[in-house]
Amino acid sequence: MDVAQYVAMPDQVQLDSLCWWNNTLFCGTSSGRVYHLDLRDKSPLPAPCAPVHRKHVCSVQLSPDESTLACGGADGIVSVWEPRGRGVTTRLHAHKSGARALAWCPWRRNVLASGGGGSSDGYIRVWSVSAGAVKTEMDTGMQVCHVLWSEEYRELVSAHSGGGRHEVLLWTVRDWNLSLLARLKPPQGRPLSLCLSPDRTTLASASADDHLSLWKLFPKKRRSVFSTSPLNLDRFVR
Repeated sequence: MDVAQYVAMPDQVQLDSLCWWNNTLFCGTSSGRVYHLDLRDKSPLPAPCAPVHRKHVCSVQLSPDESTLACGGADGIVSVWEPRGRGVTTRLHAHKSGARALAWCPWRRNVLASGGGGSSDGYIRVWSVSAGAVKTEMDTGMQVCHVLWSEEYRELVSAHSGGGRHEVLLWTVRDWNLSLLARLKPPQGRPLSLCLSPDRTTLASASADDHLSLWKLFPKKRRSVFSTSPLNLDRFVR
């Protein structure tokens, strides 16, 4: 299949992360800038946003309500700003190493999970972005490669590598506390990326050893349907 469109980035900057917003594509680069392209144009030109980091932009994530962007940098800082805005509104000094793992909570507004992607930091932190404060944190002892949320189960999944270990972990999040629920061991390679299926039931993990692991991790919950008829006495029996 031929390439539908080719766009050259300015000054040959390296692309590190991508994120869609409506007809706009945001590109995190090695220059520490985020560029945006309006793909409605026949020949879109990359336009720089305000500088957000001193080093590589490792991750760009759009909030579920599409009102806020979070950018994780190799400097360990998470920058938060509005797509229509001109500058950064919040800077979180999140990690000692690159903030490579970011995920907005789908059921709590302005709540963001971040993970340290270097050997000097193995923390998962859950932030209240509006307050600029950590709500809870956990030292995993390994690099955090990826994090994502399950809205239906109110749980967090994280991928890790370090010390010869490669793991995918499942956490419960109750009252702002992270508790380890399960260890899902992928193949021997480092888990590079996680994603959920469109129905949000199956977790996919891509590893550095060219293996793809699938887990039916979040089956749909059965919900009882009760009759509203006053003559149906069975609905009062557990």
